[in-house]
Amino acid sequence: MIPRLALLLAALLAPGCGTRFEAEVAAADRAVLAAPEALELFALRPFPSEGEVPLAPGEQAFHGYRILGRARIETSEASAELLDLVRRGIDASDGVQAACFLPRHGLRVERNGAAVDLVLCYECLRARVYGAGLEPGEVATARTVEPEISAFYEAQGLALDGR
Repeated sequence: MIPRLALLLAALLAPGCGTRFEAEVAAADRAVLAAPEALELFALRPFPSEGEVPLAPGEQAFHGYRILGRARIETSEASAELLDLVRRGIDASDGVQAACFLPRHGLRVERNGAAVDLVLCYECLRARVYGAGLEPGEVATARTVEPEISAFYEAQGLALDGR
């Protein structure tokens, strides 16, 4: 009996039985992220900063973070490349996160009238997902993909704060 239980547990815990991304991001949000019709990038000012001036009336923010720059991604290939990097970061996470949240990267993904926003902090190893749920979800991510994601932003003409 014990060997069968051990085999069952090994099968459930084996790679290929689902990824961290699949387990931690809501199915409705994954559907939007899987086949975006539109993708917009946001370079963000981490918040709060010592002596930071409050947003002026009409100044734009993305989920409370000052927007330093934004760019629309026009090709489905580029969108797929960037979203694959985000997924790989979530899947590569070991679950460790810092208590801070100082995001520099934001994404808005749209499909069939639905939108999913991601606010990413590779310094703190956390991502907030604003999508189908009433409250934003939070998932761990890995720092390993940050250089490629930052290079993608910079190729779009977006300067990232602190780089």
